[in-house]
Amino acid sequence: MINATQGHAVVTLPKLIKDKYNGKFEIRNSTPKIKIHQNDEFASIVNNHETIFLSEKVEMLNRGYVSSVTNIETKQLTERELDENRRRAKRGKNPLRYYIHTIKFEEATPFSHYKFLDDYTYSLLKIYKRYIRPVRHFSRVITELPVEDFETLKKERIFVERTLFGRLINALPYQNRLQFILYAIDKFNEADLRKIHFSKIYPDLKEFVGTGVVQMGKHLIQSQNLIKKHSKIFLDDTKIGFGYDIDVENLEIEDPKKRKQDKVDYIDSQAFLFQEVFSIEEDFNDLFSMDKFQISKDDRTLFDNIFSKRAWPIDYNTDYK
Repeated sequence: MINATQGHAVVTLPKLIKDKYNGKFEIRNSTPKIKIHQNDEFASIVNNHETIFLSEKVEMLNRGYVSSVTNIETKQLTERELDENRRRAKRGKNPLRYYIHTIKFEEATPFSHYKFLDDYTYSLLKIYKRYIRPVRHFSRVITELPVEDFETLKKERIFVERTLFGRLINALPYQNRLQFILYAIDKFNEADLRKIHFSKIYPDLKEFVGTGVVQMGKHLIQSQNLIKKHSKIFLDDTKIGFGYDIDVENLEIEDPKKRKQDKVDYIDSQAFLFQEVFSIEEDFNDLFSMDKFQISKDDRTLFDNIFSKRAWPIDYNTDYK
């Protein structure tokens, strides 16, 4: 995987992108060689600033074969590189040399159906931990992928059942995710969730979310409408929300700037998110139903074999940066 997000690599494509096209990636760093070679197969990701949700801001650009790789040392350093060498000089270290790596490719094809990395979050073996921010698994410019993942990307194939389960459970607040896991352990009397196929607990997850979070969303929208209807009483509805308790330790800090910011989930922003969901599909059960997807028996068997030893795709991280 070539990471061309946030300046990791610069991609050059023809102005008119057809079904297949040629182009190149340029990578600039202090490494004389990079771990990609002629005839290697690649896929690439780029930024997409037009998307709404954070998880969708990484776009799958293309996939193909590398036609050539060149590594050239450059003497024209950027200001950031000059600053780094000045800092090294102060510490008595030798200056870094910088190189421009040019990866040329031919007859690459763009992603046409599933166009975001988020679409493949639950279908790639390489993504095993950071399900909410899958790009964290590709923090390096070049990341080696398993052969199975390349086949998945080439055919734009999605593990639908695992994707529905993962998106639904990871959309829950962290505490509710843990709450549901404890419920599953108690129901099956089994602490090793790898021994329980997630499809067996999926109906319970839908009920857990549908009767809890979704109903809460409907109440939030009703509350927002009520606030707007009686604006003379509530005044600015964007300032009404649910606040978090301030840590006791923070109260002992005299300088207000050093205290943690009070965090508030405002009703207005929360209701907007639920309205976005309900605008897609009024019926929650239908929105997360597997019946609406055409899944071949071969694909289901293939994915089940690939992920047979994996635990449930649940993000346990509290750091989402």
